[in-house]
Amino acid sequence: MRVSRKSTTVAVTTAAICGALAVSSPTAAAAPTPAPTAEAPTCVSRYWDNDPSGFGVNIKNNCTYTVRVKVIVDWGTDSPCWTLAPGQGKYWFKETVTGSYSHLATC
Repeated sequence: MRVSRKSTTVAVTTAAICGALAVSSPTAAAAPTPAPTAEAPTCVSRYWDNDPSGFGVNIKNNCTYTVRVKVIVDWGTDSPCWTLAPGQGKYWFKETVTGSYSHLATC
């Protein structure tokens, strides 16, 4: 069987490209870093209080529009995302030893 020089060159080039893609694929497959969350509007009031077993956050939507907010926790799991209509409020208590209140964010 006779293999032409052109066929050999194509095979080598293809192998080199595939090898380069295989080496770079773990970087491409890395999980994206989460986008920073925007601070909730100032018309959404928030009051938090520390407790020996965690902290509580009282939230009230004083805006004229519906908002979606969540509590961002440093060194802990953030709250779920809540939809609050104008005038609606929410109280959330986070039981934690290491976590602390960071801010109220839109979601």
